[in-house]
Amino acid sequence: MPSTPIPIFWDTSAIREAGFHDPDCQKLLKYSISNDVRLFISHIAWQELRTQFLQSAWSEVLKLRRQFDAVQRRQPSSLILQGLRAPVIDLWDEPEIQARSHAAMDEFARDNRITIVPLCADHADRAWHRYFEASPPFNPEVTDREKRRKDIPDSWILEAAIDVKRDHSSLIAVCHDGNLAVALKKVLDIRVFRTVAEVVEHLDGAVQSVKTIKSVKTRDSAYVPPTEGPVQADGALAAVFTEAESQFRNVATKVIGLISYLGSPTKEQIYALLERSGIPLAIAKNVAEQLALATIIQDTGHHYIPGNKEAGAQATAAVEPEIIRLVTGED
Repeated sequence: MPSTPIPIFWDTSAIREAGFHDPDCQKLLKYSISNDVRLFISHIAWQELRTQFLQSAWSEVLKLRRQFDAVQRRQPSSLILQGLRAPVIDLWDEPEIQARSHAAMDEFARDNRITIVPLCADHADRAWHRYFEASPPFNPEVTDREKRRKDIPDSWILEAAIDVKRDHSSLIAVCHDGNLAVALKKVLDIRVFRTVAEVVEHLDGAVQSVKTIKSVKTRDSAYVPPTEGPVQADGALAAVFTEAESQFRNVATKVIGLISYLGSPTKEQIYALLERSGIPLAIAKNVAEQLALATIIQDTGHHYIPGNKEAGAQATAAVEPEIIRLVTGED
């Protein structure tokens, strides 16, 4: 039986491949928040991801600044703009964005219960030993040391994973980087998933099996489940139930289809689209909440993400024309 929380070493190559807003990433983070899994990311990989996000954000700011400067230069010669006051723009500077990148990553790790594995004093010695011995993640067939040095960051990440495995024998990993994935499997003798989608599919079964076993263990041994059969409904009562079930099914299909189609929509986005289709807000919220309680969809707090992928695909296919009309704004 798998232990809970299930320890997972998460390499950021898998994050870069999918992105944090990917439905499977959102679901993995929800497992972490609920303490069904414990996520570990090495300090080296986390900082590499931070600098990638930082570079992307700073590039957007620079792009906006260049566009503003171009407008400012054209103002004196523009027939329309030359009569207006001088434009003003207040953008963040690089040190401000740098500082925010550290704070944002720290907040994200804390809010999602991600453990950042720190650098240890002996990591450098251990990583360099692997380099000179050409042991994993270094390829002994690569004789050019310049090329071999490209795998030095992976060796630091591997050492972090070794430390985690020492305290968590049931560790599994998710890693999209082929070379590092092979090293994790070979050195640690653990199961390595190549995508977040694969590890989430594994967790859907593993976590549910643990919860089922725990619920059985905590029951009173003398407990006898009720043997009452379903309440029979005939005539007018049966007709009312049939109509209510039909209405729920129609709305639920739209909810599941929209969430599956959009991937990770906000609740407000889903409610707004359903209102445009003629469904009152109260009914939309009620149906979505019932689907979340049944784990057909997942509620992350501010977003909904798909739960049952097969059901999501069927629902999307069933109402695809209406979904496209709602999303594109066509009448």
